Amino acid sequence: STLIESIAMLSFSTNSESTGRLADTTGISFVHEGSSYRTFRLDDPERKHGGQSGSVAIKAFSDQFPDEEEISRLENEHNVLKYLANRSGAGAALNQTLRSGAAAIYLDWVEGITLKEWIRTTNSEKTSDLKRIRNVLQNITYGLLDIHDAGVVHNNIRAEHIIIPPEEDSPVKFISFGSASFLAADGKSSPDARRHDLMSLGFVFYEIISGKSSRRKSHSQSLFSNNDNESKEDEGQNDESKLHISHPEVYSALVGKMPIPFMRIIMALIEANITTKRYQTASEVYQDLNHSNTFLLDSKMSTYAGQLHFSQDELYGRSDHLTAIMNVSQRMYSDRSPQVILVSGFSGTGKSALIKHASEILAKEGHYFTSGKFDQFGQAEPFSTIIDAFNGYFRTVMQSGEEIISNTKASLLRTIGSEVGVLTNIFPSLVEVIGTPVTDPAQVGFPESQNRLDFLFGLMISAIATPSQPLVLFLDDLQWADITSISF
Repeated sequence: STLIESIAMLSFSTNSESTGRLADTTGISFVHEGSSYRTFRLDDPERKHGGQSGSVAIKAFSDQFPDEEEISRLENEHNVLKYLANRSGAGAALNQTLRSGAAAIYLDWVEGITLKEWIRTTNSEKTSDLKRIRNVLQNITYGLLDIHDAGVVHNNIRAEHIIIPPEEDSPVKFISFGSASFLAADGKSSPDARRHDLMSLGFVFYEIISGKSSRRKSHSQSLFSNNDNESKEDEGQNDESKLHISHPEVYSALVGKMPIPFMRIIMALIEANITTKRYQTASEVYQDLNHSNTFLLDSKMSTYAGQLHFSQDELYGRSDHLTAIMNVSQRMYSDRSPQVILVSGFSGTGKSALIKHASEILAKEGHYFTSGKFDQFGQAEPFSTIIDAFNGYFRTVMQSGEEIISNTKASLLRTIGSEVGVLTNIFPSLVEVIGTPVTDPAQVGFPESQNRLDFLFGLMISAIATPSQPLVLFLDDLQWADITSISF
């Protein structure tokens, strides 16, 4: 902590020329000066400060009196990097001091050069090739995927904030996490939470391929400028579409420089109007880049302009079928009666995908959806698919909150009464909802037992499927259903 404070004080008491000579006596060297921060490198071969690389980066304020927002940003960067310590897409934070006038953070040193420098060198040497560029694009995307998977969004992705390692097989690292934020812990973050990062990634890709800055002149100098003070610490979360050049400018600069599949990825990332594709996750981008290797190996495919991308999240050519399912759902509401839909077709024609898409829509409208799949070799276990489906329903109820659990329990006990034990013997998960029945069901012969089960099963359905919470039961591969299940 004392060393951090000493360097923090040195940051604004010594000019950058003289700090460059510190390494001769202290092992400390000046690395970079931005608009708000100075960065130093401390040699730490014995790893006394907890780093893994043998060196430590120390980030301190240039101004002796930074405002609260700047201090908060530095603290946020430390906290986020502490959280990402075991992730390959970011370096690790080691220590910090936030004392007034001496705020600074220790970071494990990340070996390599910024992507901005890499682009400048690659273009000046005219050494770029498609495979090398694809590898860099893929490595950057994997780094971002790793960060997003950890539940963090960067919010300030640009070429200056990405470190390219000396070895091609080493992971790319992101830096400057002052504006980073955490995704919702329950995994229900809006896709927009990642949208800013993905759009920024698209403009970074543009810069890699074109060698030109994607930023408007009022926001940035040329990528080939020698002035590295260019707002490296500008951590604001701005509207990317206003900061960057227009989509037509991006398109015209890329035409002829990359195969069409790569262009489509970039145009989708920056959400250009010429494509309807929108990426929701970095994983989708990574998969597309991985598949693009095929185009590099086949020159004819590389220049083929008709390549299309079909998202796994979209349903194509089934709007009429989807409408028919929704119409049946509405009829169930209006008639207050059960409805049956049979979806037929050859194997692999998308029947299950259609139902999955419909179920997502119905779930948003308040339907409970449960499913079971019949098996060609499972017919020896009568009724097992139905049992699995309703056990799944009861498990869903148990995850839906106390009010729904209480209402479902009350409805079942009120409707079925003392005979509920017959059903708990069939559906074990029902016990989780209503508890263990007080009385055991009366013993009866087989015909009476079957009739009783049929009757009580109907009561159970009427208790859990209501106008306010309709129940949708999807039974897949009905051709393999056993006789007992069909009789229900």
